[in-house]
Amino acid sequence: MGKAKFVEAEGDLSLVPIMNCVMCLIPAVLAGSAQVAIGVINVNAPKFGSSAAAPTEDNDNKPLNFTVAIGEDGFRLTASGDDIYEMLKMAPTEDGAGPLIPKKNDAYDFVELYSKLVMVKKAHTNESVLNLTAGAKIPFKYVTAVMDLARLQLTEDSYADLDQLHNADIKYESDNTTPVLLWPDVVFALAQ
Repeated sequence: MGKAKFVEAEGDLSLVPIMNCVMCLIPAVLAGSAQVAIGVINVNAPKFGSSAAAPTEDNDNKPLNFTVAIGEDGFRLTASGDDIYEMLKMAPTEDGAGPLIPKKNDAYDFVELYSKLVMVKKAHTNESVLNLTAGAKIPFKYVTAVMDLARLQLTEDSYADLDQLHNADIKYESDNTTPVLLWPDVVFALAQ
């Protein structure tokens, strides 16, 4: 008996199996990409220079310059164009830094913030700009939560608790298609 010889046959490489794998991966990639949600929050950059803070002589046309500052102790509200304490019916603070909405049980009081945003808006219906600032250690989720809270007006001016606030419906204009805007123009301000 002789030794068996193995001869390699030359031929074309079959790409059918790899093409089948690629064809199966394409729908999987497309289905996965449909699950990724991308959101955009429209904000304006802070304004610098003399034109941003130019004082006006006419107090009636003076901008409100309404600011919400997110601090580690709560929300601080200020306004240079009007008396913020009078608008909110609050007693002035000793430090003069503006009314403070303190945290409740180590959580930000978004219910009280919403009612104060509505009170200021009722006093200045023509204003739409809200300056927003936050301390360096404040997580960004609180900044976005304030922006979301401030943009649209809800059906009521105040709510009893956070669950009612989260479940509240948006208030619409008389055409029932256009939402009523509260503070839609958010401008990031510098913390001072």
